[in-house]
Amino acid sequence: MQSRKEQDRYIIRLERGEEIVGSLKQFCEEHGIGGASFYGLGAAEEIVVARYNIEEKAYVTKNLTGPHELVNITGDVSRKDELGGELLIHAHAVFASADFSAFGGHLKKAIVYATAEIFMQTYVTSLIRVQDPETKLPLLRLL
Repeated sequence: MQSRKEQDRYIIRLERGEEIVGSLKQFCEEHGIGGASFYGLGAAEEIVVARYNIEEKAYVTKNLTGPHELVNITGDVSRKDELGGELLIHAHAVFASADFSAFGGHLKKAIVYATAEIFMQTYVTSLIRVQDPETKLPLLRLL
């Protein structure tokens, strides 16, 4: 991974073989980032995307094999429950296969195939998530 800081922004390049979600979490932990938004693009393989089934209160996953274009990744960085709580990377991504069909959803895992370029905007304070009793999802608390 390589990165460069410009004011309250980071430009991050993930290298071939790095896992995207885990690498972003490690980067944020090392740089003390508890609140941020990000977007990016690149190429990946060994991909797991998911969608949330609100009736069952569980994620349904789909595995994508082989190299795919990472058309877009968008997400945020937050902390669970309180300041100093577990760091969470919430990312959604769209991937395109060799036949140009697209798949997307909540990104659980993806290994960088060629590169991933991430542009991150940090915030002064941490974003905090608390579990919503109805959906069982960790939603942003903005009070």
